[in-house]
Amino acid sequence: MLGAPLPRVSSLRFTLIDAYLLRTVAGYAGAFGAMIFLGLMLERALRIVNQMAALGAHMGFLPGILLGLAPYYLGMALPTAFMIGLLMTFSRLDEDLEIEVMLTSGLSFARLMAPLVAFGALVGATSLLIGATAEPLGHYAYRAERAAAVEAGWTAQLRAGAFLGRPDQA
Repeated sequence: MLGAPLPRVSSLRFTLIDAYLLRTVAGYAGAFGAMIFLGLMLERALRIVNQMAALGAHMGFLPGILLGLAPYYLGMALPTAFMIGLLMTFSRLDEDLEIEVMLTSGLSFARLMAPLVAFGALVGATSLLIGATAEPLGHYAYRAERAAAVEAGWTAQLRAGAFLGRPDQA
């Protein structure tokens, strides 16, 4: 029958288009998240190396110091990467006219956004979890490792007679 109405599809059912959208956003977000995280960590590593060299700290503590800062920068990179992933996904979908095809096939814009809003809520909850639990612990570990590095580089040893010795012994 040509005039028969289409069966109503439940709006809560996970479909192939949802998987396609989530996979695309997750791919872009993962790639950009890794780049943002590594860029932030490399910039901070250079500053820490400069500070440690100025303080005479032991450089063997650098991996532990950076590991303590990782939750902070991960918490910063997650929302940014998600937003860039959304922008890149919809830019590509618009460029290839896929959004028009989805809307013409009967999907509403709200239905297209539903899995992405759920993914955004998951990213937000993960970011809050990292910020509430891992970040304070990581910041404490960063401070402890930094103090240990400064103390390990500092030696309280003087040459015998350094202050009381003869001028020709210096």
